[in-house]
Amino acid sequence: MYDDDLPSDIEEYLKRSSALTRRQFNQLTAGAALAVMLPPVAGGADAAGRDDNLTTPHGNATSRVVTYTAEGRPRREGELIIPQKNPTRTAVVLLHGAGAVPITSHWRPRRTMLAAWQKFYARNGIATFNITFMLCVPPGPVYPLPNVDAKNAVQYLRMHADEIGIDPNRILVQGHSGGARMGGNLLVHPDDDWFRSFGAWPDVSDAVNGFIGFYGGYTGGTGAPSVYGIFYGGPKDSDDPSARERWRYAESIAFADQASGPTLLIHGDADVIPVVLSDRFAQALREHGSDAELIVVPGEPHAFDVAAERRSLSPEELAGRKPHPAELTVYTGELTPKGEEVGRRIVDWIERHFPA
Repeated sequence: MYDDDLPSDIEEYLKRSSALTRRQFNQLTAGAALAVMLPPVAGGADAAGRDDNLTTPHGNATSRVVTYTAEGRPRREGELIIPQKNPTRTAVVLLHGAGAVPITSHWRPRRTMLAAWQKFYARNGIATFNITFMLCVPPGPVYPLPNVDAKNAVQYLRMHADEIGIDPNRILVQGHSGGARMGGNLLVHPDDDWFRSFGAWPDVSDAVNGFIGFYGGYTGGTGAPSVYGIFYGGPKDSDDPSARERWRYAESIAFADQASGPTLLIHGDADVIPVVLSDRFAQALREHGSDAELIVVPGEPHAFDVAAERRSLSPEELAGRKPHPAELTVYTGELTPKGEEVGRRIVDWIERHFPA
């Protein structure tokens, strides 16, 4: 869930977050493993697109894993969950966090971060598409390829709207942390020729009809200058004009006048990513006539919405380095009580903007 906006020093992060108690932190640093089980990703064993009828944990819904990327682009997959009844005929593309964190081999599949939201939306009759996308792989530059993947996912849903049972003009994106940075960027760059030049389904709009962003930043920064070479090809003031161009496109606030739909931002005021980043984006959108709401959740830290346990890493996995917080996280597949509360407000927002 976490993006590199978080401190790399795990102890400093835990001091500033209510996610773990000091006792749990001591257990982790002492090497005590937390016994938790990852929920299975429904349909995940079958990448061929076979349908699985689910009675649990998604309720009366169908799950399948499909390849969504445009022809000629690297193969990317996502889990599509289609409820039997979808009164608002909407679909939500889910974008996990930590996308700008360099890959380590022992990380859990990052798509599992948002399995809880798939269950929640299935219970509320809303289709979801939980996708994998390009991660921070050296040598780079990586950007804008993750965003191009997400645009392809939006196009895929639009191409298959009748089959999925959705309105092609009711495709939303929900991003968390680094996924929110991506989603905000999609919102303000609809059908942009620069992004399409990296690969797109022909003659299909990639515009998103609404955006839900959890605890993100919308300036292009990832909070870790050490990865800017991999992610953008250099720092913001790079001598390389192509790196500066990537940074220009990545700053979503600067393109707020091009937003393609309404926005709902959610941010805890105890988050290590400052809530002002969401507030600035909401203000910029409203200044340009876009419908933008911000929910500030009192006392809540980063990733407050998804239930998780912590695990330890072996000395071999650590290899003398300090781990990123996401490496110590195992998601239970459930929302927290506060996540459920915010989820109900999101459903109300969807029903207001996309009534049945």
